Amino acid sequence: MLEGRVSASRGSAPLSKGFGMIRSLRAFLANQDGATAIEYALIASLIAVFIIGALSALGTNLSSEFAEVGAALK
Repeated sequence: MLEGRVSASRGSAPLSKGFGMIRSLRAFLANQDGATAIEYALIASLIAVFIIGALSALGTNLSSEFAEVGAALK
């Protein structure tokens, strides 16, 4: 009979651990530090995409200008 009572009290221990996990999850979701880092990463990636696009367009134009100058020097 005592064993039945012990096993019942053991069954409630995982339940209390679950509430601690829910509190931890809520605290994790409320933390805004990661969101700020992600925003900065998105801004940096958009700037990088813009720079790559600008340099590729400039590189094509610059290449054609050097070709024209080279042809004129011959």
